[in-house]
Amino acid sequence: MPGDIRGLSQKIVENALKVAFPSAGDRIEGISGLVSSIREIKANRKARSGVAARLEEAAFEIEERLLVYAQREFRNLPKAERDLAVAGVLAAIDSMDTIEDLAVSDVHSARLFQLLVPRAEEHWHHESLSEPALGYGRTYLAHACSYVAAVVQALPEFDARVNMETYQIVRRLEEELREAISRVVTPTVGLSGAQLTAGDEASHRTDITLEYGTIELFGLSLPDKLRKQPIHSA
Repeated sequence: MPGDIRGLSQKIVENALKVAFPSAGDRIEGISGLVSSIREIKANRKARSGVAARLEEAAFEIEERLLVYAQREFRNLPKAERDLAVAGVLAAIDSMDTIEDLAVSDVHSARLFQLLVPRAEEHWHHESLSEPALGYGRTYLAHACSYVAAVVQALPEFDARVNMETYQIVRRLEEELREAISRVVTPTVGLSGAQLTAGDEASHRTDITLEYGTIELFGLSLPDKLRKQPIHSA
């Protein structure tokens, strides 16, 4: 399964890039290749290198979080079924570039899940997965969609400034990616296997944290600089 999750984390970032930068091309694979084909920065070697490195780091962080989730929440599900469920998620995420007219405005966790779950279910039914494995797959797909939405939101709109402010733009991208990924709400299950936070609820909460970012606390005697807190921790 680590190989599948590694591939899934890479595809999450790659497909986020394809949505945010249609100029990257449909047939190019790999994070570095996609970054190199982005029209706005393809002529700036330092920008290409810096952006690609930050996105590779983001893929690794997503991989780590997905691995922890799989091992913690569904440890009682047979590994073979977990692997098949994740393979369906990977197939669905990898098919994002075949969705016609998928715009950045469409990239919300719940919306992506609606678009992709039929593709994943086709794979799962072909493998005759059990109901617990199907539930795991759907929850995992919702979680993966949340990361796609997070990466899309963190990506900047490159313009002429990229040639003069390469360092600042790459550093800002690193901060935005880290913050966006940290806002993704993880679906959780109890020891009995009953879901406490269903995939759709986690997706909804993720979309809220990604859209609003912070919340202002009222009713407490706090300095102004402490009154505004990240919504996922408030």
